[in-house]
Amino acid sequence: MSKFVRLLISTATLLAIALMLLGGGEAVGQRDKKAKVDLKKTDPLRKKEIRELRISTGTVKSFDAGSGTLFLEGNTQRFKVGPKTVIIAGEQFYTAVIKQGRIANQNVSISAMDDGLISYILVKEGSAKNTTLKYGTITGCDPKRRTLSFNYAEIKYEYSIGDAKVFVNMRTGKLTDIKSGERAHIVISGTNTLKWVFQDAWPAS
Repeated sequence: MSKFVRLLISTATLLAIALMLLGGGEAVGQRDKKAKVDLKKTDPLRKKEIRELRISTGTVKSFDAGSGTLFLEGNTQRFKVGPKTVIIAGEQFYTAVIKQGRIANQNVSISAMDDGLISYILVKEGSAKNTTLKYGTITGCDPKRRTLSFNYAEIKYEYSIGDAKVFVNMRTGKLTDIKSGERAHIVISGTNTLKWVFQDAWPAS
């Protein structure tokens, strides 16, 4: 067999191997791509996360009890009072429908989703003038020291529990019911004393 023929055979063999490799690589790539797409469809962890709650504070500019629409002074966000919205006023909280004039011109803190749906409204008037509403993660609770550790806006705080009222999923609770890792709304009186703790299921899915 001449050198020329052997060279042709070797070249043809190399080309065949290259084509096989390219074809196999493409097939693997296609399988990987398909697998990723299928995983995205079936894996619930890849779905959009539950919407986060944000705190806004200001004076109520207007409130329409019929539609539940609420606006704050200097804030273009359109807030919406829903059937699960909790209103904290003075020493009480309630989920009843808000009357037209009850919060008009009141200074409030609002915890709401990006779409404006309100979870909590803290009325900052009278004895509650110097209170603060926060939403974050409970990182610890020490009933003996009567302190609560709380992560808010990626900053860790420790508060004195004092005579704070505790509610778990809107039911009266005890300090021992508070669990680390749970999301909660808290109301601070002054700078360091807890007034309310609401460990609940907000934001709603």
